[in-house]
Amino acid sequence: MRLGSIVRFRAIHFKPRLGVASVVMGTIIAAGSAALAHHGPDSLFPTGNANWFCLGGGTGTGSRPFCLLTFNTSGPGYALTWWADWAINAGPYSVMQTTIENQFEPTDLTVTEAAAPDYSGNNSTRVIYELRGDVPSPAQGITWCDEAYDDPFLPGPGNSLFCNQTYVAFLSNAVIQVPLICHETGHAVGLTHGAQASPAMSQTDPNLSCMKTPVLITDTTLGIHNTTQMNVMY
Repeated sequence: MRLGSIVRFRAIHFKPRLGVASVVMGTIIAAGSAALAHHGPDSLFPTGNANWFCLGGGTGTGSRPFCLLTFNTSGPGYALTWWADWAINAGPYSVMQTTIENQFEPTDLTVTEAAAPDYSGNNSTRVIYELRGDVPSPAQGITWCDEAYDDPFLPGPGNSLFCNQTYVAFLSNAVIQVPLICHETGHAVGLTHGAQASPAMSQTDPNLSCMKTPVLITDTTLGIHNTTQMNVMY
């Protein structure tokens, strides 16, 4: 995490993330620094243009889709544990496995597919994938925090940047391919669109790779920029 950032975090759970963030009157103020410049624009929540607290119980259609993964106190620390609903049939499920394995396992996150979903609070399965028929058009997928982590060191609830369990929903009749899986999983770990980066980037900046908006069929990788952002945090 950024040096000196989010004043209530327990430092033992974080890598130094170059930059500054602070909490002022219930608002997160995030700012980059000269030291962050060699990483490029900051596009991992929170940023200067994505400075809200993480709220649980959303549907993916609100204004706060990005959160960070909660630290897993009973396991490997920062971990992307995931489970796909049985409604996702063999073809898309296989693509999902391969995408997560190829794009997210090489990062510093510990990546594990759960045999069954765990809903037990701070150590729950971090990302649940499902199909929905009501994904807002023209989107093919949406991501939202279902259960936010409430920080015991600040008055709350609604005082955290972390999500215990995030849902990723794909449109029921969508063609679930690598770019879409990479994009929505990127949101689940806190990666933003270009407009929410700090400084803001073009929504189609090549450095965003699969986090471009709209995502293209050729955007099949996380890319160096997104991978670096994740590794600095996690």
